[in-house]
Amino acid sequence: TDVDVRGPELSPDGARVIFSMRLGDAGGHDLYEVVLAGGACTQLTTDGGQLMGPVKIHNIDPLYADMPDARGGAILSVVFASSRGGTFGPRFAGPSTNLYRFPRSNPAMVEQMTSLLGSELSPAWMSDGRITMTTEKASKDLYQLSGRRINWDRTDYHPLLGQRAKSK
Repeated sequence: TDVDVRGPELSPDGARVIFSMRLGDAGGHDLYEVVLAGGACTQLTTDGGQLMGPVKIHNIDPLYADMPDARGGAILSVVFASSRGGTFGPRFAGPSTNLYRFPRSNPAMVEQMTSLLGSELSPAWMSDGRITMTTEKASKDLYQLSGRRINWDRTDYHPLLGQRAKSK
C-alpha cells in the first residue's frame, strides 16, 4: 500500500517505459524499466534506500536520451536525478540531487553529469544532444528555480532562464 511510482518515460521507439519506484516507506527510489510487449519489468538501479553518508539514496526523474558515439551514431542512454552524492542542500537541510547517466545496455556504468549543492531535477533531452533541467538554489536570503542546460559532453553548463540579479 505504500509503493510510490514516479516519472514514467516512454522510450523513443515506444517499446518500453522507464520509471522510478519505491517499494515502501523505509526504502528509496530505484529505476525500473518495463517492456510493453510482454510486460517484463527489470530493476536498473539497486542502491535506492542505501545511505551515502547521512543521505538516503533516491534515483528519480529518469529519461531516455541518445548518447553520441565515436562513429557518429547514438547509444540509447538513461539520464536521471539522484541523491547518491551524499550531500545536503541548503533548503530545509534536504539531500541534494545531481544528474547522472548510464548506457541503457549497462546500468552499472553510472557517470555523474552535474555537481551542485542545491538540486537538479526533471531532466529533459533535446534532440541535438543537450540536456535541460530545473535547478533549485536556496540560501538564507534566496530561493530560486531556474532552467539550465548542459551539453552531452558536460560542457556549456549555464542558465537559460530565472537567473537574474536581485532587484532593489
